[in-house]
Amino acid sequence: MDTEKAFNSIMEDIKNERFEMVRPQLDSILDSTDDVMIKLKCASILKTIDDEKGCQEIVDLALDSVPEDRETRFDIAMSVRSLGRAEEAYELVKDMKDDPAKVPEIARTLNMIDESEEAYALIQKVSGLTVKDRILLCDILCSLGEFTKAEAEATAILDSGDSSYASYVNMVSVLMKAGKVKEANKFAKSHLKQDKKNVDSLALEAYVMWINGRIPAAANYANRALQIDYSHSGALETMAMCLIEKKKYVQAKMLAGVINEKDPKDPAVIRILDACRIASNA
Repeated sequence: MDTEKAFNSIMEDIKNERFEMVRPQLDSILDSTDDVMIKLKCASILKTIDDEKGCQEIVDLALDSVPEDRETRFDIAMSVRSLGRAEEAYELVKDMKDDPAKVPEIARTLNMIDESEEAYALIQKVSGLTVKDRILLCDILCSLGEFTKAEAEATAILDSGDSSYASYVNMVSVLMKAGKVKEANKFAKSHLKQDKKNVDSLALEAYVMWINGRIPAAANYANRALQIDYSHSGALETMAMCLIEKKKYVQAKMLAGVINEKDPKDPAVIRILDACRIASNA
């Protein structure tokens, strides 16, 4: 079977909301392959059409045939983790702590399963942390209640010259978790005042408004950001969350699809889909 062609056909069906045609095609793919990563791709597709039960059944199927090869096993673990199975993901990678390149993601997995002390001890062993790794460190420190250290690290990231949206959101997130809501709001406003047409500043303000429960304002800022750059994943995620608050789940999933087209590994996709599922079942 030409799996690439089959997946393209499935995505076309999803785009045209022919959801009833998806599972039979996925079953055909599953029957024709022993490739665990292809099975997990089938699982992720079911998640996009809100078939969580089917998604997890395929994850179980995939976990029954994980190969011994470390690199393949690591890739499988990351996919499994993104589908909500962090505990199983850790079991697959817990013997890889001797590989510095894998340590940050192992630490991230530990933090996700509330093993933050071990996550902290592990990431402390890594030299030359990337900005992404340092943002993870901030998250771990917050999980441990070490907000002063987390704020210092978040500030140091910005002082190092990094001006990415991720670093801005990290600073706001740390301040919010520390209970410094006013400081977080002030931080976002200060960047917006510097350039009211900067897409990252607009997206950051949208994120802060959403966190504060000011949904109309959040949607407004996210919309302004998307008018400048419709592929901005931060603005797309915030807009999707605003739509979910208004019970507009189909529109929110469409925005998740836009993020997925840009970067299939972006965790925002799963966050949006899970938020849709939880809200629609509430």
